[in-house]
Amino acid sequence: MDKWMTGAVLALAVWTSGLSAEAAPIDMKNRELIVGSDYFLERSYDQATQKNVYHFVNDETGARVLAPIDSTYDISVVAFGDDVLIERSRSVERVNLTTGESTQITSPHFYQAIVDTDVARGRILLKVNLQEGVVIDLDGNVLHRFTGESSTFLDNGDVLVSGGMKTTILDAWTFTEKDTFSMKDRVASIYPFKEEDVVLVRTEEGLYFYDDKKRTLTYEPFAHEYHIDGVYMYDGKMYLINRMKLTTYDRTSRVLTTEPLEYSRSGWFSIAATSRGLFLGDKLYGGEDVYEFPKAISLSVPKTTKNWYTNTDYTPQLVVTTIGGNVVRPRLSETLLSVPANVTASNSLNVTAPGKVTLSFTTAGLTFPWTQTFYDYVPITVESAGTLTEIKGKTAPNVAVWVAYRQFNETQFRGTSVQADAEGVYRLKLGTTLYGGGLITVSHSTDTSLAEKIEVTTTEREAFDNGVTLVSLSRYNGAVFKTTPGETVEITYNDPYMLTGATAVADASGIARFTNEFPKNGRVYYKLARDVEEAYKLETVKEDYGLPTVDVTDVLLMKTNAVFSVKKDASTTLRFLVDGQSVTAKQLSPTRYQLPVKPGATVTVRGINQARVQDKAIVLPETVLSQLRINNEISSWTGIFLPNSAVTLTSPNGVVKATASSTGRVTLRFPRFTTGQEVTLLSQEGMFRHQQKMTVTEGVTPSITVGALTNASRSVAVKANVNYGTITVLRGTTVLATHTVTATNSTVAISPQSKGTKLTVRLVTPRGKTVSRTVDVK
Repeated sequence: MDKWMTGAVLALAVWTSGLSAEAAPIDMKNRELIVGSDYFLERSYDQATQKNVYHFVNDETGARVLAPIDSTYDISVVAFGDDVLIERSRSVERVNLTTGESTQITSPHFYQAIVDTDVARGRILLKVNLQEGVVIDLDGNVLHRFTGESSTFLDNGDVLVSGGMKTTILDAWTFTEKDTFSMKDRVASIYPFKEEDVVLVRTEEGLYFYDDKKRTLTYEPFAHEYHIDGVYMYDGKMYLINRMKLTTYDRTSRVLTTEPLEYSRSGWFSIAATSRGLFLGDKLYGGEDVYEFPKAISLSVPKTTKNWYTNTDYTPQLVVTTIGGNVVRPRLSETLLSVPANVTASNSLNVTAPGKVTLSFTTAGLTFPWTQTFYDYVPITVESAGTLTEIKGKTAPNVAVWVAYRQFNETQFRGTSVQADAEGVYRLKLGTTLYGGGLITVSHSTDTSLAEKIEVTTTEREAFDNGVTLVSLSRYNGAVFKTTPGETVEITYNDPYMLTGATAVADASGIARFTNEFPKNGRVYYKLARDVEEAYKLETVKEDYGLPTVDVTDVLLMKTNAVFSVKKDASTTLRFLVDGQSVTAKQLSPTRYQLPVKPGATVTVRGINQARVQDKAIVLPETVLSQLRINNEISSWTGIFLPNSAVTLTSPNGVVKATASSTGRVTLRFPRFTTGQEVTLLSQEGMFRHQQKMTVTEGVTPSITVGALTNASRSVAVKANVNYGTITVLRGTTVLATHTVTATNSTVAISPQSKGTKLTVRLVTPRGKTVSRTVDVK
């Protein structure tokens, strides 16, 4: 569609009023949303005519109306009340979405696109050319023509026009200039966000925020650093996507953050910020759903073996981390697109035949390919006890096994292939003797079968006396041997890089001492220095004296810090690292330490005893914890706490219990509290817990705004500052409709009313607070 794609043109847009917190992102495959409407423009292909066919489709009701277009090229479509407008260069067609009937709004002028609509006043804003726009009425009459590259209607009907190096506000009726704001550079484009009472004006030097309530234009210079193809704004935050990075700007705190977008896949896919939401693949995340936009998706398939084997269960893990801080792990059945014939899938994957397996997983509108080669598993064992002149073991019948070996003091292996017999037994005659401490490796591999490679160290041969007795051996305190006084004892041991040797002469008591430091679990060979190598005896370093003991028993999580309860030895000192960086802890008691942390951080509690170190790593939950807010009007509250945790709310009225989901979301239901009552929330899962206390507040005084009504309107749009209570629509004393409030934006269905009728819209809270507004039907 080669049209001027502003925030009010047929764009990938979401009508944000009335979105609930549980709404799902919108699937936009073969679809385009119409600004201000519950209808999609859906494209399908007619095989008979071999042409594209377009319908207006209501996704909730399933209603379908044939759209009077055969292509979206060079047209623009926007909602106008319960109808839609289709612009075709010299005319605008108005289509009734219920009946499909259409009427023409003709004009002698040539138009490039519909820019915006003002339903309450029956006006349309169109683009004439690169430098001009025009306002017309529903009869096609030109009400005003103006100069400016970009424009939009404001809520009160005024027209915001940006052009050159200034932004101007034109009066809704006289079109005279009410306000004029100078800018530092020429305008590039504008992004209207009427739900936020903000219009963003982009220039080459930065962004300007026009506040419709304060009637101010504020410059934000940071934006000149970013290539802005699109921008989205919701709940006071602005989102940009540029070069696989997400930038968020909070207008209230003026904090700018940039973080990478990471997805476990290669190849091209669509990702962008638009005027009506954030796009990923075919999914659009707008309104409350922007917090569910995935900023990271990782695919992994854990395994305990080096290779991939048939007839073994594997559990793929797709992990989605959202802007809102939730960590979601979709089920395998929800993500696997297709299953090859040699693969079975339920809660896990199992490949039944060897060969290359290619799978595709999908989540959040993206596809993640995964390819691995699977083998039939061949078991294999080897005997390694005693002094060996033959290496033997057990495997599958009649398979070839590669066997290699070396002495403890050699670096090169000698190997050959042997064939297992019908019982699966294989043998290799060595032609020499393999002593204790030697190494043996055995393996098997073909195109379709594989065995995990085994490497073993031969154990000591049968007991014999080489004239040296081991007295003590430890990692840090060296070794002590008993032999004949004056004899020289020789040792050989493996350090991390090579074999190392040392000698010591026994004293008058026959004691030979070595002060060497040995590797943990290392091998030490000893004999009299005058004897041949075959006299070596072997001992393994088993102790690690003085290793500190560290145990984390409790972690109290808060918004920006956590308190760790740690048990340790009296001689052990503690250090704390967060994501590998050393931090200073505030000690609250002999066992409790407070650290600055963020959700998902890895905290390492390090115990140090002289040169000995013991680490205890704790990975914190990744959820961003909600702030408890309860007033005397509500009887339920939903928030995010520790995933899968037991949640209790304690008050003078008793105890309410619930269990959080795998994402931490929990809903607490309770009798309404009295203002001033104290409530305490506890969320606990394993060693992790989170606790909050608060005093129940008085519910705010309700206020509402009511959208304009015409004699064709079938609903009333009500915006409130609370998300509870009951809305009643009255004509005099006659009740036309009632509606239970669950969100700040509500739509109340009514029958069409006569022009001039006065309607009263009343909101009553559960505690009886009331607010009313009167509206005239135009």
